[in-house]
Amino acid sequence: SGSGGNGGSGGGGEDGGAQGKVDGGRASVPVAACAELAAYWCDSFGNRTRIDYGTGHETNFLAWLYCLRRCGALCPGDSRALVLCVFQSYLALMRRVQTTYWLEPAGAHGGWGLGDY
Repeated sequence: SGSGGNGGSGGGGEDGGAQGKVDGGRASVPVAACAELAAYWCDSFGNRTRIDYGTGHETNFLAWLYCLRRCGALCPGDSRALVLCVFQSYLALMRRVQTTYWLEPAGAHGGWGLGDY
């Protein structure tokens, strides 16, 4: 397996400390970035405490993708697929969540919230 050049990712199997990598299949992510990536990922799907969803969550999903790119897990050539497939699928999923739970648009009652339920 060995992926073509992400430039500077080196070979070998280092897996300790801040420079360790977590193998995600095609590419690896620095261990030091995992906590930040996890936070962006989790915050992409709404807030468990407020039970809401809005554009800030979509921004977290985009930040997650951006961080993956900055870590070298995604290539510049992936950009088209990220927009047309990954982000589009994310938006379709979240629209389904919004319609399933009858969430109202931001501004109607202060956001996409379930406060009336």
